[in-house]
Amino acid sequence: MPKLKNTLFSVLDKVRLTQLNMTGLQNFAAILTFHHVSPGRFGKIISHLSKHYNVLPLSGLLDLVFLNKPVPSGMLSRPGRPFLAITFDDGYKNTFEQAYPVLKKHNLHATVFLITDLINSDSFLPAWWDVIEAAFILSRSSPEWRGLLRDEASRAGIKPVVSNHVEFSDMLKTLPPEKRAEIVDNLRNRLESSGIPSHIERNFRFASWSDVSRCSDVFDYGSHTSSHPLLDQLPFREQLRQLKLSSETIKKKTGMKPEILCYPNGNFNSDTIRAAKTAGYRYAVTTRIGWLPLAPTSRRKNAKPNPLAVPRISINPADSLAVAKAKINGVFYKLKKLSKKPEKDDKSHGVD
Repeated sequence: MPKLKNTLFSVLDKVRLTQLNMTGLQNFAAILTFHHVSPGRFGKIISHLSKHYNVLPLSGLLDLVFLNKPVPSGMLSRPGRPFLAITFDDGYKNTFEQAYPVLKKHNLHATVFLITDLINSDSFLPAWWDVIEAAFILSRSSPEWRGLLRDEASRAGIKPVVSNHVEFSDMLKTLPPEKRAEIVDNLRNRLESSGIPSHIERNFRFASWSDVSRCSDVFDYGSHTSSHPLLDQLPFREQLRQLKLSSETIKKKTGMKPEILCYPNGNFNSDTIRAAKTAGYRYAVTTRIGWLPLAPTSRRKNAKPNPLAVPRISINPADSLAVAKAKINGVFYKLKKLSKKPEKDDKSHGVD
């Protein structure tokens, strides 16, 4: 499917349909989110953004939107061009090894939202969603793993036919945390005992605190909680503990108190908003698709944005430049709406 999607939008790009301004971007700002990058595709996307957008640090963009704080003239590399910010979720080593040098080459800044418990982790596949992806990678060539996934799905009450790890993970998110942990632990133990190819395992590694320090000339850091729970499944006190602990850890390790939060999986509720305010965050980003209005006329036509529920646009590892361009200007989502197929936030590493 990614190849078909990229081919389709490559054709649309050639006839300039991906350049249509579906969102009125001169009056709106966009925030992009990446989980993992494919160096070649990422390099093309960043090169395009550096030429056609004013790419601001996330805090600067949010201050512009919510406080009408002027952008320093030195940051306006492309006067008259739309505004945009770049973010990365989780804190994978791939972000620091692959994305960092590309951004540095183009003199661009980005924000990385760190899961603080997983930074410096030497555990085998510490993130539960990576366990699911690794199992599905092996299942492509292994009847044994296909059978094991069917058995675990049956035990969890999940329909036996699940086409990919994203669907499987989405279904696991609906389970009680302890049931989800049981299934993930079973799969993790099997993966560790049977072994997975090193090039696959390498892509699931998280960064170290030395990586975080080394790359602070390009990256600033926000909180993605301490252990990446689905916050809306937790009571207020536990949500607050997650947000405070991760903030304290980042401040201790970097010397800077994070002011921006990223909700794991985009899940939040009224208690989460209250916890974010109590923990001292000024802004919080979600996985909801959307753009931020800049001009007063745009704001009158649109609901006033919530600084603790900021939308973003997800760029997946397999997305070509043409797809990324279509997502940023809204063409992609217009076509998705016509086809009635929702866009999922794919956290895939793009490895086989």
